[in-house]
Amino acid sequence: MHPTCVRCGAPATVVNHKIPHRGDMKLFWNRSNWESYASHAMTAQFNPRKSADQTKKRPVMTLQTFTPPIQPSVGATNKPKVKILKADFGDGYTQAAADGTNNIRAEFSLTWKF
Repeated sequence: MHPTCVRCGAPATVVNHKIPHRGDMKLFWNRSNWESYASHAMTAQFNPRKSADQTKKRPVMTLQTFTPPIQPSVGATNKPKVKILKADFGDGYTQAAADGTNNIRAEFSLTWKF
């Protein structure tokens, strides 16, 4: 399967069967029968009215990725940082618990040599 949409070139999130499998598992798993689609392109392809309604409500947002002009030096160090909640009680007892779902954060130390 190709990682980009056959219709618009955006990252693919949905697989379409070129020939409808109609429950035929051999045809269902046949990779040559698969096409990659972005979900918005799939909606536009098979339900144009719904697609037009969705684009009016939600504009597509793209996020830019920062790419440094010079690659960092080899030897980056990773220092995990654990975030916890801590409660101290009057009798000397301390209770600790993870702070949130992603409580272990990766912190990297990078250096650039010019």
